[in-house]
Amino acid sequence: MQTKARGIYVYFLPNLFTSANLGAGFFSIIASLNGQLERAVYAIFIAAIFDSLDGRVARLAKAESAFGEEYDSLSDLVSFGLAPAVLSYEWALRYMGRVGFVVAFLFVLCGALRLARFNVMTHVIPKSYFQGLPIPMAAIILSSAWLFMGEVGFLPNHDASMTLFTMQDFPVLGLTLFLGILMISTLRFPSFKELHLESRHLMGVFLVSVGLILLIALRHEIMLFSFLMGYVVVSIAMNIRRHIRKRKRKSFSSLFYDEDSLLGLDDEGEGSPPSTGFSSRSSSETSESLVKTEVYSSSQNESDSDESEPKTSKVY
Repeated sequence: MQTKARGIYVYFLPNLFTSANLGAGFFSIIASLNGQLERAVYAIFIAAIFDSLDGRVARLAKAESAFGEEYDSLSDLVSFGLAPAVLSYEWALRYMGRVGFVVAFLFVLCGALRLARFNVMTHVIPKSYFQGLPIPMAAIILSSAWLFMGEVGFLPNHDASMTLFTMQDFPVLGLTLFLGILMISTLRFPSFKELHLESRHLMGVFLVSVGLILLIALRHEIMLFSFLMGYVVVSIAMNIRRHIRKRKRKSFSSLFYDEDSLLGLDDEGEGSPPSTGFSSRSSSETSESLVKTEVYSSSQNESDSDESEPKTSKVY
């Protein structure tokens, strides 16, 4: 009986953190609708903290379950899909009419598609990278942009009587659409889950991590958004570099197989057996075997001629 009760509490603990994540996301939505955008931003940050804890608690307690995975995805859709979309809509997109409504909805839609793809391909894609920008990171970037723009003095200032958009609304529109596209893209974003470091590099990585945490803590209004956008830009640059290297590799391999050889044509355009390029024998081995065949056939002809000469001499 005690074992059964302990099992119930163990499985209840990770779901408690997931419920706190969902509650913070719901609070963010209510705060955005009431015009309290700063509270909405920090509520999304708190939801991200709870979201990072529920999975770790489940793994430490060995209480991972299919129910927990589905519950976590539904909570993430509310906290990191719906809540940031409502925040951006109340922040700037509502003044852009139907365009703003569509862009805010696209962010929610792309977040839902990103979560569905993650649940389907979680055991297929390696853990060393994410396919598409994770939805919690997209939500934190969009939320921290409000703090960043307010700190640099670029935050849109809409009066109660204003119904038209301003120039400060366009960056919000572009950022919301950009993050939505990144979520459903096939770009690779490093996850750092399978990062193997040598012992001599551990101290350097530790010092850099502590320095970044201190910078974010001292000036989180600017450093959090700058750090996350730097991560996105570097990840996109790595994907572009990987694509260029792949194309160069393909073009380099195509130099060894011209169109005539792939079609099975010789130099004069006449047909010849096509070469597949996967023969286990090299060209030198093939020429050597041909030479051996010619030598063998010539020796056979000489032996046949030697045997025929005595027969002719007897006739004479």
